Amino acid sequence: MAIRGKESEEGNFKDLLKFRFGSGDLVLSEHLGTCRKSAKYTSHQVQNELIEICGNIVRKNIVKEVNRSEGFSLLADESADIFGKEQLSIGVRFVDALNNIREEFLRFTELVRMYGRKNHCGNNSFYRV
Repeated sequence: MAIRGKESEEGNFKDLLKFRFGSGDLVLSEHLGTCRKSAKYTSHQVQNELIEICGNIVRKNIVKEVNRSEGFSLLADESADIFGKEQLSIGVRFVDALNNIREEFLRFTELVRMYGRKNHCGNNSFYRV
């Protein structure tokens, strides 16, 4: 789900705040109704921080589950984004406590080319994460 819309005043984040406001969240209602515009904490920077915090919490919970399992496989796949930056997608596959096979995404990491060299197998490129 996209958090921000095309215009700075629209988007799912602000719609979720309005939903909470309309559902009777008195603390949020008072905060949004009485604070200065600069103190609402609804800017793009705050939204990005919230997304990062939530992602870290989810990732830590996944790692806890993986550590409780008897084993895991690391999944990695490299691809270029629409701007041509090469990224490494990192995930894990493991069996959880209910014996369900799970695959979970952990993160994207930008790959930085260190150097390329030719060897007997052809043109190989080496990367640093």
